Amino acid sequence: MNDESVMAGPPVLEDVQSITDGFQSIVQRYPECLAIISRHQSGAYYSMDSSGGLDVGKDDQKLHLRWTYRTLDRIIRRLAKALSANDVREGTPIFVFCQNQVESIILTIAAYRLGLIHVPIDPGVLSNITDVQHMVDTVIEHYHPDHVAILANDATTAERLDQVMLGFPTLKICIEPGYAGWTSFENLLDEADAVQNEEEEPTRAFDERSVFFTSGSTSLPKCCLNKPALWFHVLGSSLTLGSASPQDSVLVTVPTSHAFGYICMMMSLLRGACVVFASARFNSQLVVNTMKQERCTHAAIVPTMVHSLVGELASSGTKVESLKGVTLAGAAIGLELLETCKECLGVTTVENFYGMTEGVFATTGPVEELGQVVNGRDVAVGKPVQGAKLRICAPDDSSIVPRGVPGELHYSGHSVIRGYVGDRTDDFYEANGEPWFITGDRALVDHEGRLFILGRRKDMIVRGGKNISLPKIERVLSQVPEMCALEPQIVAAADPIAGEVPLAVIKRRTDYSLAKQLQDTILSSLGVAHVPVQVVALETLGLADYPRTPAGKIKKPKLAETVRAYLESQAADDIQPLASVTNLTLKVQSVWARVLGYRLVDLDIKRPISEFADSIIMLIARDKIRKETGRSIPLTQWNISKTISEQIHLLENGTTENRPNSTRSEPPHVEQIVHLGGNEGKLHATKATVNKTISQYGLCWDDVADVCPCTDFIQLVSRARAIDDWNIRTSIVTRDASTEHLREALRATLLNNPLMLSFIVIDPTDLGPELGLHVMIRPTKEYLDHCIQDYGTVDNLDDVQFLTKNYPFQDHAKLPGPLFRALIVFVRKTNSAAVITNCSHAILDGVYHGHFNEDLDYALGDQPLRPHVPFKSWADSYHTLRKSPMAETAVNFHQEYLYDLGKHCHALWPHPTHELIIAPERKNMDLNFITFAAPSFVRLRERYPNLTTPIILKAALALLVISHTNHSHAVFLNLEAARSMFPFLPTSVASQGTYDATDVAGPTFSGVINLVAFHPEETVLDYLIRVQETQALLSKHASVPWHEVFRRLDPSADILPSIAQSLVFNWTPGMGPAILGENPFQNMKVMLTHIRTKIGMLACAGAGGPDGSQVFIYMEGALANTSAVWVKRAGEEMKRIALWLSEEGSLSLPVAQFTRALGYD
Repeated sequence: MNDESVMAGPPVLEDVQSITDGFQSIVQRYPECLAIISRHQSGAYYSMDSSGGLDVGKDDQKLHLRWTYRTLDRIIRRLAKALSANDVREGTPIFVFCQNQVESIILTIAAYRLGLIHVPIDPGVLSNITDVQHMVDTVIEHYHPDHVAILANDATTAERLDQVMLGFPTLKICIEPGYAGWTSFENLLDEADAVQNEEEEPTRAFDERSVFFTSGSTSLPKCCLNKPALWFHVLGSSLTLGSASPQDSVLVTVPTSHAFGYICMMMSLLRGACVVFASARFNSQLVVNTMKQERCTHAAIVPTMVHSLVGELASSGTKVESLKGVTLAGAAIGLELLETCKECLGVTTVENFYGMTEGVFATTGPVEELGQVVNGRDVAVGKPVQGAKLRICAPDDSSIVPRGVPGELHYSGHSVIRGYVGDRTDDFYEANGEPWFITGDRALVDHEGRLFILGRRKDMIVRGGKNISLPKIERVLSQVPEMCALEPQIVAAADPIAGEVPLAVIKRRTDYSLAKQLQDTILSSLGVAHVPVQVVALETLGLADYPRTPAGKIKKPKLAETVRAYLESQAADDIQPLASVTNLTLKVQSVWARVLGYRLVDLDIKRPISEFADSIIMLIARDKIRKETGRSIPLTQWNISKTISEQIHLLENGTTENRPNSTRSEPPHVEQIVHLGGNEGKLHATKATVNKTISQYGLCWDDVADVCPCTDFIQLVSRARAIDDWNIRTSIVTRDASTEHLREALRATLLNNPLMLSFIVIDPTDLGPELGLHVMIRPTKEYLDHCIQDYGTVDNLDDVQFLTKNYPFQDHAKLPGPLFRALIVFVRKTNSAAVITNCSHAILDGVYHGHFNEDLDYALGDQPLRPHVPFKSWADSYHTLRKSPMAETAVNFHQEYLYDLGKHCHALWPHPTHELIIAPERKNMDLNFITFAAPSFVRLRERYPNLTTPIILKAALALLVISHTNHSHAVFLNLEAARSMFPFLPTSVASQGTYDATDVAGPTFSGVINLVAFHPEETVLDYLIRVQETQALLSKHASVPWHEVFRRLDPSADILPSIAQSLVFNWTPGMGPAILGENPFQNMKVMLTHIRTKIGMLACAGAGGPDGSQVFIYMEGALANTSAVWVKRAGEEMKRIALWLSEEGSLSLPVAQFTRALGYD
């Protein structure tokens, strides 16, 4: 037995047949057999009979393109004639920017028929015009043509291609008609019909050529000039599809501009099988539907698609029974994936196909018994194809390693290119008269003669699913003289989250400024994904120089091994012994675990916080830690801390806080009421207006403790009474408190939260149309007893929840006040007291609600309550600075963002009801929760850290609105916590760290208007990024003087309450842990938080679980009040859209295809 790691495929015995001759042979033998089914294209394309003479339903003919080989051949001939008539002849490059559609096939075969240079390119690469220009230039410089032809699949593609410099007479063809300067595909075919019918000359035997580009490991794509007839010649006896027949339907899901998709498409046609396209780009729902409806026998898919298809099959309940086999390629696979294919897709055979655009091929062929290709959990890629040889060599050497020893894969064969066009490289060499290619892949041949691919040896890493070129990073550094002098080398470092990350090694000792300069250089040129996570000096690695070959070339593998050993030793040193864990550490860990809903043992304090928490969760955790430890650090430092471990270190050196909470026994004076500006005359008017409002409740000015202005948002929604039914009712059961103990705890809590004992006073006549006042009442025993009411005894907790949902006093907590009320009951079954709090949203937001409940918990435990930041301080600051230059920045943003709001105000959905109408079956129903697992959200966030769960859900909600309004924009309100800092502060003041709004005892929240434009051709990724970027600005400018904004817009300020009464989106970070059963309190438990509103719809969302992949949505409002069916449908549609948006296969699709997630074709 040969102990060397060498393998050879069967010999090549036959002459090579051209693709043109092979296709013509199939047309002659099977003219009436189906050649192509394109489910996303019309059956009436290009004046051809879609049925091809077959017995298919008329509706199906109209809906889906179905052509026989005869029909396909006729249109290929028409196109060839039209191209010839436009001087597109032998040697002309034709660049095909096409998705999976029939035109891809037509152009490919027509190009071979005429001897054109066929250059398929994915339209998605047009996001990088530099790369596209390089591709075009490389082909043109190699062939020096007189003419160039180019095909765009739609107008958007054509528009981007107009930016590419061609420099030659160019025939521009666009499949989508009507784009200026481009000939439509259909018109081009019509030109062929106008050409005089001459007897067609026999087709000449042209040299068939295709150019494919591979990303490789360089900064620009590498050009591979292939002879595709050789591909199919050597693959025919090895690949599963080489045995296909006219009885087979092959579903091609991979882009046909990529080598794998192209091979599966053309091999099927050269065997007389039917090629099936489910969609232009991969869509799991459409693929599953197509598999079933077209009874596909084979499918070509990449491993990541399998998981999407299995999920779709499970959720839809669909079962595919026709599939015989699948061919997998494009990524390493494990045994679990093969088992999934057999169990869930129902296939008899699976094939693992290894290929490279350079013409490297190996395959297992169809495998029924998985044990034949599995070693432990690894899966072999089979054997080389006809006429091919391979060997596993030592890195940076051509010596062959023994079997069972990993090395670098070298490959030789008829299909392999001899080098890259326009790019010299050492990857190609000759040995014993045979050309060889160094693939750069680590591989192993086991003792049974099976080939296993272990990954890339060098150059490329995969960071969170994204390919990162290490030489590209080095090239950027080499262009900066001070960096080049360091001779930086970039290697891969293992990371438990991202998989692999780049790390920089430099020749001299590093310090913080040098490392930062290096990282900033990469960040500014290539982006955050390419930034090295560490900068390490050779000295730190114990090296005097880089390991080198005799010729002086740096041995990257050896350097990478040294770095790996260094990182492993560092990780071991970082492990702290249990004895060194402090009480502070335990407290901080405990708080974070509760906030996130984790078990303490699952909390990794060295994991980057950005991977599991957004800014709001950071603020909540900070506030809880401050309360439990008495320690605080400035918010600016807190926000830049990268790990919980770093936060603990900062807290150990932090300070304690004591905030006085002064009370006053008399009404406020003129100097203490900020909106008066010291004007005594205005004080008398304010007194009169306040007295007029509160006197009907037996109160007068002498009962007033403080006055402060409302924000513009609260004033607007209160003036319109839009907020009047946003009351938040919460049922809380104590552990063992009596009703009197609970009453005393409530009194203490209200004393610490004076805003809860307030009214809102709005009087456009006396106060003006833009001013509203929070009027806080002194906490006398009489007033407290008025707000806290005993409501007797109930039998059990179900009775408490019933009271919460069916609150007996409809006038409680309504404007103008009192805005807080509470019902205390004694529960016989638990032998403890419970309370139902009823609070107006005008004085309470989500964060403050948590503060209030925490105070009540402390009071029930007879613990002293820590004073909060007075709401009056925050509100007075808002009012004073609302016309400052910093506030003007916020006004300008909203003015520009909403400049055409008036054109879209009519398209609000859903609509509120005039009265609060509850259908009988809805009265006792719980909140309308939808809970689902969304691992795709986590995967998307790992690749694009800013695309977080609230961004995905908000983007889905906007599309849901558009699907109901059929309008160009979605208009809705979303609530912003605005808790990072007091509003409108100059940077110099804010940086002092003393104006943190996290602990403000009142509602800092604001409503911001979202005006989300719908661009159908925008890719999903671009859409999500646009939503995220806009959201970042909305959050930044959430505190805004709305009255000033509307003075500059077409609609009046009344439109804001109208939008607020239509649709409100609210991201509530703490909802996930609460739903998962987390109880953060020691002396009580929140049983239910209930909102019953007449606005069109309130959509609240949160997330939980160790990785944040458990998503929760609840919906309330008119849509829910009248029917459980409609609100469930809305929630399900939002969920489906969100999941579709987050799937990797959707990111490059036009966002208009979101309707397919809803079941629309």
